[in-house]
Amino acid sequence: MKPNCLRTYTFAALTLGTLSAGPAHALGGVGYFDVTEALDGVSDSRCTINSYYDDTEVGVGFKNRYAGGNVWDSATETIINWGTGDIQASDFIEFCEITAIENFVTDGANGTFAADDFVGVSFAGQHGGQWYNYRIGVEGVSGTHYVKSRTPIPPPNTPPTADAGSDQSVASGAGVTLNGSASDANDVGQMLTYSWLQTGGVSVTLNDGTVASPVFTAPVVAISDSEILTFRLIVNDGFVDSTLDTVAITVNGPVNTPPTADAGSDQSVASGAGVTLNGSASDANDVGQMLTYSWLQT
Repeated sequence: MKPNCLRTYTFAALTLGTLSAGPAHALGGVGYFDVTEALDGVSDSRCTINSYYDDTEVGVGFKNRYAGGNVWDSATETIINWGTGDIQASDFIEFCEITAIENFVTDGANGTFAADDFVGVSFAGQHGGQWYNYRIGVEGVSGTHYVKSRTPIPPPNTPPTADAGSDQSVASGAGVTLNGSASDANDVGQMLTYSWLQTGGVSVTLNDGTVASPVFTAPVVAISDSEILTFRLIVNDGFVDSTLDTVAITVNGPVNTPPTADAGSDQSVASGAGVTLNGSASDANDVGQMLTYSWLQT
């Protein structure tokens, strides 16, 4: 003998969204079954729904239930009052804070409702602080074998954060390593993929634009000159792309070395003779520079 606080509801599997009061295990015709069975173990601040006595009946645990009506009462406060009509799935969702009650009907290979078919409901509910996807069904409309499953709902994905590293200042022609290793998936267990792209400056070639830390060779820059190269990094955690992050690499040419003037050796010549001054030993002191000359008699 079960206490009065228990009431079993059945779900008309082919009528989406309506929970109808009725006897337990009514599995004939369109395939009724206990919708409360699907809610086994779901508990929150408003409704506590647990197994009671067996696997196929579930009690809705309120302290009192008025005889003859669809009213559930907790001590002095009426929690749910549906009157005498059908109980809508939306009401169940609102008061029990259960999301997305839906029916599912899968037709078997033979094209009729038979032992290889499933009729049931699926929904999300919270138990022990964890949200789960619940799925409960009847295997074959004339059978009494319940098919139950409960799978954890993955937590919502947090978009990853791209970090292209600090700006760098490098020498002309030097090897450069970009550093995206501080990028973060922001969710435990996720692996990042990387996408680097040059967005400014003299074009260079990355050895691999899909790794965390690609390398390239800085361009040759003229003495006392500089070139700014910019790159953007986007990472993906397997679900979404991050917002982009950028880094600037300043390539500096060598510092100029002042040239050395060499006016040649002193000479002794005859009166009226032709004389050639010799500044050819003067040195720019930096490769590739061309000298200009300025002679003045002092």
